[in-house]
Amino acid sequence: MTSISNFESLPDEILLEICKYLLCVDVLLSFDNLNTRMTCMISDYYHHVSLHKASYTQSYELCTKILPNIGAQIQTLIIDNCYSALQAIAFPKYFQNSMSICFPELQKIILVSFRPDPLLVFLKTLYNLEKLYTIDIRSLFRVPTNQQTEVLLALLQANNNRLTSVYMDDQS
Repeated sequence: MTSISNFESLPDEILLEICKYLLCVDVLLSFDNLNTRMTCMISDYYHHVSLHKASYTQSYELCTKILPNIGAQIQTLIIDNCYSALQAIAFPKYFQNSMSICFPELQKIILVSFRPDPLLVFLKTLYNLEKLYTIDIRSLFRVPTNQQTEVLLALLQANNNRLTSVYMDDQS
């Protein structure tokens, strides 16, 4: 006796359990706009988007096709430069003049493994985001002494001086 299993016949609870083992990037790229049921099922992934371990190709797909469509729902955004060294450079190019339009609900942004120069460029894209009050910087590369004041000022003045919290881990 053979049994044929169909992915779509699985209940949402099982599919969501499977999604827990996937990266946010993989869930968004695989299930977004697949069908109405899958899109509804992964809607929680739209609120907290992580680009952790995203390849350059995946980042491109997200930034050009998915994030512009779900950006109005994103509350937390993680940009991780650790696995894809170009995220810190590419992301601002995609959204440099439209961050406040694309991400109106953004409340918190987490930046991982940024070098000082790309960080400064990125911080300049953060303006007029009415709900963005928190920046969390993790594993920041060493900031040269002659740039420390500039980086600190850029952090404190980001988003039109609206930030109420700036976090930096002990590796930054």
